[in-house]
Amino acid sequence: MSIRSDIMARLAFLPRSAQRVGRIVVTEPATVVHLRVAELARLCDTDEASVVRFCHSVGFDGYGDLREALYSELLERSEQHQAVS
Repeated sequence: MSIRSDIMARLAFLPRSAQRVGRIVVTEPATVVHLRVAELARLCDTDEASVVRFCHSVGFDGYGDLREALYSELLERSEQHQAVS
């Protein structure tokens, strides 16, 4: 299961602020990997603590871990796409 599909499965059970973060992570992962926690918080109209709580609620130790996992997943998909092309 991908990170994004796992987040989508949990989204309805999260607080509203975490849902906003989750939607951005799912729809714009390539952007999220380049944002600092404060930038993502502003984009989601929430605070940094809510972003970190979101990360914990979906199984990561913190925002840095989520970004690394997203980056790895995006890189893997890109490599798979290139291998098929």
